[in-house]
Amino acid sequence: MWIEQAGNVFTDVCIWSSIVDPSESSLKPTTLSACYSTLVRLDDLESHIRELKTQSSTIQSTNTVIVKSVDNVTEQQSLMKNKIDGLETQRQDMCVYLNKLEDKIERFERNTVKTTIEIRQVPKQIKESKDNLYKVLKNLTNTFGLPLEKSELRDIYRQPSKATDTKSTIVVEFSNTFTKTDFLSIAKKRNKSARLCTKDLGIEGEQDPIFISEHLTSRARHLHFLARDVARSCHFSYCWTANGQVFLRKEEGGALVIVKSEEQLNEIRNEQKQ
Repeated sequence: MWIEQAGNVFTDVCIWSSIVDPSESSLKPTTLSACYSTLVRLDDLESHIRELKTQSSTIQSTNTVIVKSVDNVTEQQSLMKNKIDGLETQRQDMCVYLNKLEDKIERFERNTVKTTIEIRQVPKQIKESKDNLYKVLKNLTNTFGLPLEKSELRDIYRQPSKATDTKSTIVVEFSNTFTKTDFLSIAKKRNKSARLCTKDLGIEGEQDPIFISEHLTSRARHLHFLARDVARSCHFSYCWTANGQVFLRKEEGGALVIVKSEEQLNEIRNEQKQ
């Protein structure tokens, strides 16, 4: 554009210079050449400006696409966050439900074994029957001075064990909780005065110790195991079970702690460390 205009101007100037006396003209050839060069540079500048405008328009279009993409990603992230929050709420609700269900199952299992005790480390006998087991139990109750009839038993059996084991646990289900409570109370007192052993069962031979306790659910047994460790490490003087529950006490006459979960035992450990 600028070149075309410059060419027209330059042509007009040349024609005029041929008519007018060159000596009287104020336009020198060098001046005309300088003007033409300036016009050429202006034309180049205009071309660059047009190119920059084109590039700017392209960049603006690209930026618009990027902004839309960012907005789309942001919207997707927001949807994903809402979905994750919803899943977390469901997870928490499910945990609460499972805890309640576990507590309900634990109460049910505890109720099924509320009349049951176990005698551990009892030597096995060849071709053992329930009558043999009843005789062993009868010998023990006679040692306690506690009369026991078959009618007071719901069941008696030996827990499964490895064939190579020479000793295992006998489980006794009494017909009511009164008989169970009396049996455990006497066994506890008797064990304090003289350690209970296989002789008390009427079994001849080497006199090995036996252990009597109430029969616990799997959960209560696990809690009892952990609670004994806490009692040792946190200086609790007493750790015992009663009615299927686990208890801790720092000292005689101290506050009674009913152990209900592993989290509770962890809190006791942490408090002891502080």
